[in-house]
Amino acid sequence: MRQNQSSKVPTWGRIIGFIFLAVLGIGIAWRAKQMQTQKSNLQADVLHKKEQMLQDALKDTPATDTTADLAIKPKATSVLGQTEDRVYFSGELHPYQEAELSFKIGGQLAKIHVAAGEYVSSQSPLLSLSSEEAKAQQKQAQASVLAAEAQVKIAEDAYQRVKQLSQNQAAVSAQQKLQAQAQVELAQAQLAAAHAGLQLATVQINNHTLRAPFAGYVTHVPAGIGTTVGPGIPLIGLVDHHQFKIYATATMEQGPLLQPHQIVVLNHPVLKQGRIRFISPVLQDSSRRVMFEIIAEPKKQQMIFSRQLIDGYVLTNQRTNHDAQ
Repeated sequence: MRQNQSSKVPTWGRIIGFIFLAVLGIGIAWRAKQMQTQKSNLQADVLHKKEQMLQDALKDTPATDTTADLAIKPKATSVLGQTEDRVYFSGELHPYQEAELSFKIGGQLAKIHVAAGEYVSSQSPLLSLSSEEAKAQQKQAQASVLAAEAQVKIAEDAYQRVKQLSQNQAAVSAQQKLQAQAQVELAQAQLAAAHAGLQLATVQINNHTLRAPFAGYVTHVPAGIGTTVGPGIPLIGLVDHHQFKIYATATMEQGPLLQPHQIVVLNHPVLKQGRIRFISPVLQDSSRRVMFEIIAEPKKQQMIFSRQLIDGYVLTNQRTNHDAQ
């Protein structure tokens, strides 16, 4: 009997221990849930305060134009007392015309008429080839013309005699008359061929001198004379700076705002203003942007370096007087 009582004591102790551990676990879980709830409430309070501060800031900020995302910055100006939209750009400066010049024929370079950096007018001589042989051929062609002219005169005189004898009822056959007329036509054809030969010889003489196709600045010249040059080999450079071209691009959103003859304001010490000359109807392959060309004219002749970057903006509300033309 005593043995049964002593065996029940450990059983009740284990039950009480299990109950204690269960209560302890429930308490820990409840405390953790309470701490998580407090943390969530704290985060919600912080987020609410940030939203309130942002709304207060938006109320104090004036409304802005959404076109700013398109790089179009409306700005009030004093031009004509109105507000103008501006499309900003950056482009590359090019001369209005430029050329690398060469001879049509080959020969020995005999003379350099200009120096690098020199301004020349249209048709000014730039380079010359040795032309002794061509001049001799020209003289031969001139002699051929003189001989052909003499043959024409002789043939015409013979035809007139035959014609006069025929009118005086002399013994002149029709065949003789036709032969005399044929000699005149043959002499005239030979004279025409001689004139063509002289013209060709004169062209060959002119081809020995390289002339400026337009007025501009010489960019480079050959190192010296005496060398043999071939046809089509570039020898001298020329650029026309009376006007300049600027190649710029715009986004597809800006493209519809651009039109020919719109005024362009340039950020440059010499080139102050220009106008849009051309807008490409085809987007660039790589960037998918709209290419447009600007023409600008300096107020005075001054050295301006090509290939430099230049920026500015287009006044989309203003055009030049070209619209009236």
